[in-house]
Amino acid sequence: MKLKQILGWSSGLCLCATIAQAQETNQPADFDQRLIQMQERFEQHERDLEARFEKKIAAQDEVIHSLQQRLAVMPTNPPAALAAEATPTNTVSPGLFKELSDKVDNVVEAQKNHCLASLIPPSGSWEKLFSPIAVKARM
Repeated sequence: MKLKQILGWSSGLCLCATIAQAQETNQPADFDQRLIQMQERFEQHERDLEARFEKKIAAQDEVIHSLQQRLAVMPTNPPAALAAEATPTNTVSPGLFKELSDKVDNVVEAQKNHCLASLIPPSGSWEKLFSPIAVKARM
């Protein structure tokens, strides 16, 4: 019985080995075929991308050409209404200038006073901060 089992197992292993060998020979051919297909798909995709790129470039060239034509037709001088709006009116009367200058000076002075007041501690705080009891408490 053991002899039959050993012969059965050994014949089964031999059959598996021959089948595996036969599949290995087909594998390189299949691999080459898949590689060729992938290369063809890549090249097709590359051609499609190039065609789309060329279409976009052509569309942009058309837009640039139409804008250049419109620019050539436009007048070089702006209309009189736009030219009148563009002229600045920066004239200020001396009285108004003096009044605004005084207001600015008042605001600057108020800011200085506020900043200085925030730096000066309230009266009596120095004594609280530097009293012998407060100094000992900090140590």
